[in-house]
Amino acid sequence: MERYSVNSPADLSGVYDSILYLCDAPVFIWSAIGPRMLRTNENAARFFLHYPMVPGTTEVDIDRAIPHWHTIPNKKNNSVWLDFRDLQNNVQNYQVRNTLLDPDSNIWATTLIGDMSVSRDKKAGSGFFFKSLESLWSSMLENSAVFRNKLSDLYTLIINEFGLSSFLFHPSEIFEEFDLFSALSEPIKEKYGRNDELLQKLSFAASNSKMNFVTIGLPQNELTAWGFETAEKDFAGFFTLEGLSEKNESEAQELCEILSEKFKGLYTLLSLRRDNYITKFENDINEIVNENIIEGIIITDDKFSVMYINAVAATMFGFSSKQVVGHKLEDLLVTSDGIQGLIGRSEEDGQVSSIKYLHRRSGKIFPCQIKACQMISGYDTYNIFVLSDQTETEESRLKTEQLTQKAFLGDFASMLAHEIRNPINNIQMWIANLYNMADGNEEFLSGARRVENDFQRITQLVNNILAFSKPLALNKEEIDLALLISEIIEKWRLNFARKNITCFFSPPNDFPKFYGDPRSLEQVFNNLIGNSVDAFDGQDGIITLKLSLKENESGRRQILISESDNGPGIPEDKIDSIFEPFMTTKKNGNGWGLALSKRIITSHKGTIQVKSFQGGGTVFEILLPLNDEMG
Repeated sequence: MERYSVNSPADLSGVYDSILYLCDAPVFIWSAIGPRMLRTNENAARFFLHYPMVPGTTEVDIDRAIPHWHTIPNKKNNSVWLDFRDLQNNVQNYQVRNTLLDPDSNIWATTLIGDMSVSRDKKAGSGFFFKSLESLWSSMLENSAVFRNKLSDLYTLIINEFGLSSFLFHPSEIFEEFDLFSALSEPIKEKYGRNDELLQKLSFAASNSKMNFVTIGLPQNELTAWGFETAEKDFAGFFTLEGLSEKNESEAQELCEILSEKFKGLYTLLSLRRDNYITKFENDINEIVNENIIEGIIITDDKFSVMYINAVAATMFGFSSKQVVGHKLEDLLVTSDGIQGLIGRSEEDGQVSSIKYLHRRSGKIFPCQIKACQMISGYDTYNIFVLSDQTETEESRLKTEQLTQKAFLGDFASMLAHEIRNPINNIQMWIANLYNMADGNEEFLSGARRVENDFQRITQLVNNILAFSKPLALNKEEIDLALLISEIIEKWRLNFARKNITCFFSPPNDFPKFYGDPRSLEQVFNNLIGNSVDAFDGQDGIITLKLSLKENESGRRQILISESDNGPGIPEDKIDSIFEPFMTTKKNGNGWGLALSKRIITSHKGTIQVKSFQGGGTVFEILLPLNDEMG
């Protein structure tokens, strides 16, 4: 009889067939989405011949045949009783065991653990004994502990019914992998002790005469054995019956046939539980690996169609896994060499590693190290790609190169400044001689003044270079910042008035004292105010200074000093490098003021930042630690 087979996912069809092949009891695989029957084994197909089908098909109508299927508990494994409604609208209650195979697709495997096909053919469940046997066996399958505790009840029930002196099941070695093996073997050890010769003789006789009685004579009585095998044709073990009379032999044969089916089903059930445990363990391990691995993983078939992509790789490109699986890898990894060039072909070069520049979904290009290798499983070939985003590594490398270049330029500038000093001193002497030689000649004096102005600029530049190239020495003392800023502004009042600039500053009362170097801080504030004045370029303007306290993310209090103006702002292409030496937006600037200011603030364990808006002004913010938090 053919099995039903409709629309099961292709990648799981082999797994479904394996499950059905392992099970001798009626088993059907179905999806709770629909619901929809996917596959059955032969016993289940025979069982469902009397149940409603979907019109025009050979597929079981689950809604009609099993009306209460939706009451199955929402957990991976369970044993429940379900109503089955046949073509005559009769309802029979059967016990089944459900296993959740695929949570995402809501696919289940259901096994009729009451061996209904056997009981229907033989009508073994008609008597009180067989009903008791069926009920006891169903309860034993609840879990391993219950099975161990009730095994002796099973033996007692059979012994009493058939007037036996002993009834036992002798498991073969295939049960040794399960924890129930000791429970099944313990009664045998108690009964026969170390009589290995007798047990080997019985096992040999039972394995050669399966599903039939064989009798061995003992000194006091006869010992009858009944052997059977699993659905895979492996010898499962044998039952031993002591004291069996001829009048009970027919019913005992029927009993052994039923018990053979039950213990075959037990082996299948234990195998499924073991496989489920192994699968769950492997899935848990894979989940841990996937959650902790930092590289992207992509697996394709031999045609380079994506079969698997982990979350890291999907995020790397800006797609979800569902958007990538099934598509060609070349749609994702766009390289000039092509995908084939990433795979190593020789035995010595089984893995290729290279850095390629790939595209994110946004279009942004990023460097990526790609390791590629092939895996052969049976007749199938798979390509495995391990991807490592090199963006941070590349940025770090470039930053290191820039710092190295800056260090070299700093050393070179310091050396150059020292070399320039001697010519500067000579120039200063000649400027003094020029003034003496002018003898009142105004044209001669005007030229000397221009030379002197350029001399002063070079001198200041050399002094700044030398100051920046050596460690900054601070002479710290307790400072009233409100008073310091007020005094600095007062010195600028005449300059403000001449240029029609308005300056606002409201000193706060009882502001905490700060421990720092007043002269270097004065240089910082003068640089900021001077930059704002120069930015107005002769136009009217407003400069605002504020002094306040704020808390950082960790709850510590800091001093916040802001200096803002409503000038034209800093060009966007220069704002990121505004604190670097030689960077200036002034017509006659040398680019050292803000670089020195940042160095002074940093030496006070503070930070300085800038915000600028084209046509809307510039704001500098200085954060300094309070005295009790400076260490």
